[in-house]
Amino acid sequence: CNGGNEPVDELPLSSPHDDDDNVDYGFRTNAVVPVAVSHWDGLPRETSILIKSLYFLEGLGASTWGRFAAIYFNLHGLSPGQIGLLGGLMPAVRTLAQPVWGVIADVWETRKGVYLLCRVAGTSVLLTMALPRVYESVVGIFVVSLLTVVFSSSGILDSYTLELLGERNKTKYGRYRLWCAVSWGAGAVGMGILTDRFGFEFNFALYGILGYLSCILIAIFVPNQQGGDTTEPKGSVIELVRLLLRPRVGVFCLELVIVGAAMGTVESLLFIYLVDDLGASTLLCGLSVGVTVLLELPIFWNADLLLRRMGHDGMVALAMACFAFRAYGYTLLTPESVTWVL
Repeated sequence: CNGGNEPVDELPLSSPHDDDDNVDYGFRTNAVVPVAVSHWDGLPRETSILIKSLYFLEGLGASTWGRFAAIYFNLHGLSPGQIGLLGGLMPAVRTLAQPVWGVIADVWETRKGVYLLCRVAGTSVLLTMALPRVYESVVGIFVVSLLTVVFSSSGILDSYTLELLGERNKTKYGRYRLWCAVSWGAGAVGMGILTDRFGFEFNFALYGILGYLSCILIAIFVPNQQGGDTTEPKGSVIELVRLLLRPRVGVFCLELVIVGAAMGTVESLLFIYLVDDLGASTLLCGLSVGVTVLLELPIFWNADLLLRRMGHDGMVALAMACFAFRAYGYTLLTPESVTWVL
């Protein structure tokens, strides 16, 4: 999974900004002749394997809980209204918590350390959801769920990957992110089977194992980032406000709010709708995630081509139109046609 036996600081991690796409000629510290380093998707082979493995593990861990949380809440007595309320509160708490952790990371000068702290704490808190004292109480479920998102400090892997790819190869980011989608879809299908057969105990066990394993790999292989060049001028709150007041930026932020609200509503309640109203199995719910991933993979793989052809605005508009069509399709399902969710 780690893509090699060497620690990451011994791998050729320098970003190939000016190198040939297929080979990088350089000197190792103990070498007397040039050594050719093979490149995969814009990075040296060993580094490419490592980053893809980390994304795969991250998606697999998330799939063990993710969408299935709504079913778990429903099984333990929460109404659709309470689940919707919780689904609305969690992003709000996350929005408030993430900037705080960002400030702490800047003060401590260790994004990696803050990420690991949040990831370990968040995983540990979520695992308490398996305790009867928690899931037998609506208040307990709310408290644990909100505490989980308090320890939300994502982005170190994305930041690290983009830093390695550099300006020249940043459009190949999708070829790394797709491995998270692969494991997310495959994991959802697998967890659907396990949940139908054994209940949610396996979900919590695998979530904990994969979460802590991911932390160990990142702690060992991903170097710490100190926040960049301190000589660069730092932005101010006034500059941020001026940026948000630009019409193009303001409209984009409004789009994010609208799409986020729509996705939050659909994704939070979709599995409950399928199980309670349409009689779907947990396996079918998991398969619905796997099928969506099948379409995501070619998009991630060809992201650089699509961006060049359609531009950012075109891609966002197409994504919003596809989501609206998908949500409308859900309203046409019946108990007899529920398999068409795939």
